[in-house]
Amino acid sequence: MSMPGFGPPAPGPRRSWWRSPVGVSWASAVLAVVCVAAGVALFLLYSGEHRAARESESAENQLRQDLSDAARSADRRAAAQRAACEFAVAMTTYDSADMEKYHSAMLDGSTGEWRQSFTQNWPSLRSVMTQMQTRSKAGEMHCGLSSLGPHNAEVLVFVTQVVTNSANDTHSSSISAVTHLDEQADGRWLVSEMKVPTA
Repeated sequence: MSMPGFGPPAPGPRRSWWRSPVGVSWASAVLAVVCVAAGVALFLLYSGEHRAARESESAENQLRQDLSDAARSADRRAAAQRAACEFAVAMTTYDSADMEKYHSAMLDGSTGEWRQSFTQNWPSLRSVMTQMQTRSKAGEMHCGLSSLGPHNAEVLVFVTQVVTNSANDTHSSSISAVTHLDEQADGRWLVSEMKVPTA
Protein backbone atom coordinates (compact mmCIF):
# COMPACT_ATOMS: atom_id res chain seq x y z
CA MET A 1 0.00 0.00 0.00
CA SER A 2 1.41 3.33 -0.98
CA MET A 3 1.03 6.55 0.71
CA PRO A 4 -0.17 9.54 -1.17
CA GLY A 5 2.70 11.64 -2.51
CA PHE A 6 5.16 8.76 -2.34
CA GLY A 7 6.13 6.09 -4.84
CA PRO A 8 7.50 6.14 -8.39
CA PRO A 9 6.68 9.25 -10.35
CA ALA A 10 3.96 8.97 -12.90
CA PRO A 11 5.32 8.61 -16.43
CA GLY A 12 5.23 11.87 -18.37
CA PRO A 13 4.70 12.22 -22.08
CA ARG A 14 7.41 10.29 -23.99
CA ARG A 15 9.57 12.25 -26.44
CA SER A 16 10.38 10.51 -29.70
CA TRP A 17 14.08 9.98 -30.36
CA TRP A 18 13.94 11.69 -33.73
CA ARG A 19 12.45 14.76 -32.09
CA SER A 20 15.36 15.07 -29.70
CA PRO A 21 18.20 17.48 -30.58
CA VAL A 22 20.50 14.53 -31.33
CA GLY A 23 17.87 12.84 -33.48
CA VAL A 24 17.18 16.03 -35.40
CA SER A 25 20.90 16.46 -36.04
CA TRP A 26 21.24 12.89 -37.28
CA ALA A 27 18.16 13.15 -39.47
CA SER A 28 19.43 16.41 -40.98
CA ALA A 29 22.81 14.85 -41.65
CA VAL A 30 21.28 11.77 -43.28
CA LEU A 31 18.95 13.93 -45.38
CA ALA A 32 21.88 16.10 -46.49
CA VAL A 33 23.90 13.02 -47.48
CA VAL A 34 20.93 11.62 -49.43
CA CYS A 35 20.42 14.94 -51.23
CA VAL A 36 24.12 15.20 -52.12
CA ALA A 37 24.19 11.59 -53.33
CA ALA A 38 21.07 12.17 -55.44
CA GLY A 39 22.59 15.35 -56.86
CA VAL A 40 25.84 13.57 -57.73
CA ALA A 41 23.92 10.70 -59.32
CA LEU A 42 21.83 13.09 -61.41
CA PHE A 43 24.94 15.02 -62.45
CA LEU A 44 26.77 11.85 -63.45
CA LEU A 45 23.72 10.63 -65.36
CA TYR A 46 23.35 13.93 -67.19
CA SER A 47 27.06 14.27 -67.95
CA GLY A 48 27.22 10.65 -69.12
CA GLU A 49 24.25 11.10 -71.43
CA HIS A 50 25.66 14.41 -72.67
CA ARG A 51 29.08 12.83 -73.34
CA ALA A 52 27.49 9.87 -75.11
CA ALA A 53 25.44 12.27 -77.25
CA ARG A 54 28.59 14.25 -78.12
CA GLU A 55 30.52 11.10 -78.98
CA SER A 56 27.64 9.84 -81.11
CA GLU A 57 27.40 13.17 -82.93
CA SER A 58 31.17 13.21 -83.45
CA ALA A 59 31.10 9.68 -84.86
CA GLU A 60 28.25 10.59 -87.19
CA ASN A 61 30.08 13.71 -88.38
CA GLN A 62 33.26 11.68 -88.99
CA LEU A 63 31.34 9.05 -90.95
CA ARG A 64 29.64 11.75 -92.97
CA GLN A 65 33.03 13.35 -93.71
CA ASP A 66 34.55 9.98 -94.68
CA LEU A 67 31.68 9.31 -97.08
CA SER A 68 32.02 12.79 -98.54
CA ASP A 69 35.79 12.32 -99.03
CA ALA A 70 35.25 8.93 -100.65
CA ALA A 71 32.63 10.36 -103.02
CA ARG A 72 34.89 13.27 -103.92
CA SER A 73 37.80 10.91 -104.56
CA ALA A 74 35.63 8.73 -106.80
CA ASP A 75 34.45 11.82 -108.70
CA ARG A 76 38.05 13.01 -109.19
CA ARG A 77 39.16 9.59 -110.39
CA ALA A 78 36.33 9.41 -112.92
CA ALA A 79 36.94 12.98 -114.11
CA ALA A 80 40.69 12.41 -114.62
CA GLN A 81 40.14 9.19 -116.53
CA ARG A 82 37.41 10.74 -118.68
CA ALA A 83 39.63 13.75 -119.50
CA ALA A 84 42.50 11.47 -120.59
CA CYS A 85 40.19 9.40 -122.81
CA GLU A 86 38.61 12.46 -124.40
CA PHE A 87 42.01 13.99 -125.07
CA ALA A 88 43.27 10.80 -126.70
CA VAL A 89 40.22 10.73 -128.98
CA ALA A 90 40.72 14.41 -129.90
CA MET A 91 44.42 13.82 -130.55
CA THR A 92 43.74 10.98 -133.00
CA THR A 93 40.76 12.62 -134.74
CA TYR A 94 41.61 15.28 -137.30
CA ASP A 95 41.09 16.42 -140.88
CA SER A 96 43.59 18.49 -142.84
CA ALA A 97 40.66 20.47 -144.25
CA ASP A 98 39.98 21.92 -140.77
CA MET A 99 43.26 22.08 -138.93
CA GLU A 100 42.20 25.00 -136.73
CA LYS A 101 39.57 22.81 -135.08
CA TYR A 102 42.27 20.27 -134.25
CA HIS A 103 44.61 22.98 -133.00
CA SER A 104 41.94 24.42 -130.68
CA ALA A 105 41.03 20.99 -129.31
CA MET A 106 44.66 20.24 -128.45
CA LEU A 107 45.23 23.56 -126.72
CA ASP A 108 41.92 23.38 -124.85
CA GLY A 109 42.72 19.98 -123.33
CA SER A 110 46.37 20.51 -122.43
CA THR A 111 48.68 22.48 -120.16
CA GLY A 112 52.32 22.65 -119.15
CA GLU A 113 55.04 20.81 -121.04
CA TRP A 114 52.76 19.06 -123.53
CA ARG A 115 50.97 22.28 -124.51
CA GLN A 116 54.25 24.12 -124.92
CA SER A 117 55.74 21.37 -127.09
CA PHE A 118 52.62 21.17 -129.26
CA THR A 119 52.59 24.95 -129.77
CA GLN A 120 56.25 24.96 -130.84
CA ASN A 121 55.80 22.10 -133.31
CA TRP A 122 52.40 23.14 -134.63
CA PRO A 123 53.57 25.08 -137.75
CA SER A 124 55.54 22.13 -139.15
CA LEU A 125 52.90 19.60 -138.10
CA ARG A 126 50.14 21.58 -139.80
CA SER A 127 52.22 21.97 -142.94
CA VAL A 128 52.86 18.24 -143.29
CA MET A 129 49.29 17.24 -142.51
CA THR A 130 47.90 19.80 -144.96
CA GLN A 131 50.25 18.78 -147.80
CA MET A 132 49.46 15.11 -147.27
CA GLN A 133 45.73 15.85 -146.88
CA THR A 134 45.74 13.60 -143.87
CA ARG A 135 42.63 12.48 -142.06
CA SER A 136 42.42 10.35 -138.97
CA LYS A 137 39.64 8.77 -136.98
CA ALA A 138 39.86 7.27 -133.50
CA GLY A 139 38.93 3.63 -133.07
CA GLU A 140 39.24 1.29 -130.12
CA MET A 141 39.90 3.02 -126.81
CA HIS A 142 41.00 1.81 -123.38
CA CYS A 143 41.85 4.02 -120.40
CA GLY A 144 42.83 3.13 -116.87
CA LEU A 145 43.74 5.32 -113.92
CA SER A 146 47.03 4.24 -112.37
CA SER A 147 47.49 6.93 -109.72
CA LEU A 148 45.72 9.89 -108.17
CA GLY A 149 47.46 12.65 -106.25
CA PRO A 150 46.22 15.79 -104.50
CA HIS A 151 46.37 17.81 -107.75
CA ASN A 152 47.45 15.37 -110.44
CA ALA A 153 46.74 11.97 -111.90
CA GLU A 154 48.27 9.39 -114.20
CA VAL A 155 46.17 7.49 -116.74
CA LEU A 156 47.28 4.69 -119.05
CA VAL A 157 45.76 5.21 -122.49
CA PHE A 158 45.50 2.89 -125.47
CA VAL A 159 43.81 4.10 -128.65
CA THR A 160 43.76 2.91 -132.24
CA GLN A 161 43.34 5.19 -135.24
CA VAL A 162 42.67 4.82 -138.95
CA VAL A 163 44.70 7.29 -141.03
CA THR A 164 44.06 8.21 -144.69
CA ASN A 165 46.12 10.53 -146.91
CA SER A 166 45.97 12.11 -150.38
CA ALA A 167 47.29 8.95 -152.02
CA ASN A 168 44.30 7.07 -150.61
CA ASP A 169 46.72 5.14 -148.50
CA THR A 170 44.80 3.92 -145.46
CA HIS A 171 46.47 2.32 -142.54
CA SER A 172 45.73 1.62 -138.89
CA SER A 173 48.00 2.38 -136.00
CA SER A 174 47.78 2.43 -132.25
CA ILE A 175 49.06 4.66 -129.50
CA SER A 176 49.88 3.56 -125.97
CA ALA A 177 50.85 6.32 -123.60
CA VAL A 178 51.21 7.19 -119.94
CA THR A 179 49.20 10.38 -119.65
CA HIS A 180 49.90 12.84 -116.86
CA LEU A 181 47.14 15.28 -115.98
CA ASP A 182 46.99 18.33 -113.72
CA GLU A 183 43.81 19.30 -111.90
CA GLN A 184 42.86 22.94 -112.39
CA ALA A 185 41.25 25.28 -109.86
CA ASP A 186 37.90 24.91 -111.64
CA GLY A 187 38.05 21.11 -111.35
CA ARG A 188 39.05 20.44 -114.98
CA TRP A 189 41.80 17.95 -115.75
CA LEU A 190 44.31 18.94 -118.44
CA VAL A 191 47.02 16.80 -120.03
CA SER A 192 50.48 18.03 -119.06
CA GLU A 193 52.62 15.20 -120.43
CA MET A 194 52.34 12.03 -122.50
CA LYS A 195 55.03 9.37 -122.51
CA VAL A 196 55.27 6.15 -124.46
CA PRO A 197 56.03 3.43 -121.91
CA THR A 198 59.31 1.61 -122.42
CA ALA A 199 59.27 -2.14 -122.78
